[in-house]
Amino acid sequence: MADRFTDCVKSCLLLLWVILLIFVFMIPLRNSGDTLEIAIKSFKTDTSNIDISVYDNDSLSNMEFVESSLSDSVEDPAESEPSDEVASPELFRIQFVREGRCLGISEAGEPVVKFCDPREHDAFTFENDKVRSEELKHCLGLDPLDQRNTSLLVFTDCKDAVNLVVVNRTLRKKPDHESRETLCLSAMEFNKNSLLKVTNSPNLGARVFLTKCSKFVSFIVLLEEESFRKDRAALLLPLPNTVNETCNFTSCGMNRIIPPVEGLPPNQIERCLDLTQCVTVVVKTARRPLFVIRLAKGLRDLLHMDLPMIVIDDGIGEHSPEIMHEISKFPNLKYVIGESRDLGIAEGRTMGVELVQTKYFLLFDDDTIVTNKTNIAKLVEILDKTDASLLAGDQEALQGFCVLELEKVTQFYFTPEGRAPL
Repeated sequence: MADRFTDCVKSCLLLLWVILLIFVFMIPLRNSGDTLEIAIKSFKTDTSNIDISVYDNDSLSNMEFVESSLSDSVEDPAESEPSDEVASPELFRIQFVREGRCLGISEAGEPVVKFCDPREHDAFTFENDKVRSEELKHCLGLDPLDQRNTSLLVFTDCKDAVNLVVVNRTLRKKPDHESRETLCLSAMEFNKNSLLKVTNSPNLGARVFLTKCSKFVSFIVLLEEESFRKDRAALLLPLPNTVNETCNFTSCGMNRIIPPVEGLPPNQIERCLDLTQCVTVVVKTARRPLFVIRLAKGLRDLLHMDLPMIVIDDGIGEHSPEIMHEISKFPNLKYVIGESRDLGIAEGRTMGVELVQTKYFLLFDDDTIVTNKTNIAKLVEILDKTDASLLAGDQEALQGFCVLELEKVTQFYFTPEGRAPL
């Protein structure tokens, strides 16, 4: 009996297994009742990561199907065709930090210091540690004909060019097995004895060499070409003829094409009535604190203004206690002593402007003095009421220092209908 019962159970299980196989292979998954579908949620080249799940109709209606297969998602390298599109290397201008001049190309095809002019084709690319002129299609390399062994740089075939890398705001020769000395691209000049002379700034027309790094002639900044041209778009406009005029600089013609200053609509005017809240005086000095104190006294005693002042002083270490005591008498005077000597007027002023927290600032030299004719309020009024961004007043030179006279500032602004008084 036990054997017959066992055989019966086996027969039933076999029958159920056959019915299940028939159901799987012969009955379609889609029927008239609750529909079930199989969706592949993600495809990956590793088949073990394929996620196959069962969803009802409501879920599927909100799901994005990927019409693909594993064979389609893997590209056959033999069948793929090479692309003709090659990413263009990014273009840069190489600007010397001091004086703001750029590396350019002379008429003789030599790398020299020039004005940063968007009309000149002085852009460079950096590829495989080579600095390549976009105009000449050549790279910076050592002059093979240099008899003085000065490491003069010229434009040469890129395979013979020197390897340069940007490190700490300098273009440095990449160290090699022959020399580990740190050398930077520097703008230098020859003296009358045909020896390289140290200069405090990259002078126009100066040649470039590989020399010991100097903060005066080696510090550079890279300007992306598209942004560079956009920032100087005014220089690309046609300029009026300035021949036979007193001023024949490019800026003279440019000033004639700048739109005139216009008055702001009354609802956009926000007047500054308390100058101490909207004007900061920025002064760059070089260890001349007595001049700064004189200027601060003039603002306070003659103009009756305790304007915020920011002073950037080139030098190391504080001044004498007596001088620091005099400076302390002006609570709104922030006196910053630099960490190095001869910071330079441009960089020093930039440091000062970065500390300004008011709407406007005045740039003064340390030897400027003010008189009862100095009218800072008039400058602020013009800036408040017009779309002007920059104003200047007349200075009169007297025995080695400047007297600021702002009473001659133009007493009108422009409107669409013409000039109107302030």
